[in-house]
Amino acid sequence: MKREIGFGSRIKELRKSKKFTAEELANKIQVSQVAILKYEKEQMRPTWENLERLATALDTTVEYLRYGGDEPIKKGDSVDTVYEMSRRLLKSKSDLKALEKLLMDFVTERVSSKMKD
Repeated sequence: MKREIGFGSRIKELRKSKKFTAEELANKIQVSQVAILKYEKEQMRPTWENLERLATALDTTVEYLRYGGDEPIKKGDSVDTVYEMSRRLLKSKSDLKALEKLLMDFVTERVSSKMKD
């Protein structure tokens, strides 16, 4: 049986696979090294903007960072591949609720940032 890993562990595993130090990743996404270490220990959650920056720097998607799966979704994956990975993740009503919240938070943050401009 495959072990489930949390959000922080996914960030740390991807960071190490890219051979980034916490400081290097922090510089890439414009946060402090302390913030990266807190993300990895799940003591703090990144903002949507920083979550997107993390996904870009780690060559994966926000969805993989948030929800995991069998393997990281890469930016270049086909729609069918991403659909299949997402379908496997959504196994319960609570998963669907989490996805709905993710989408609502994303839309709310985007609308708020556009209104500031």
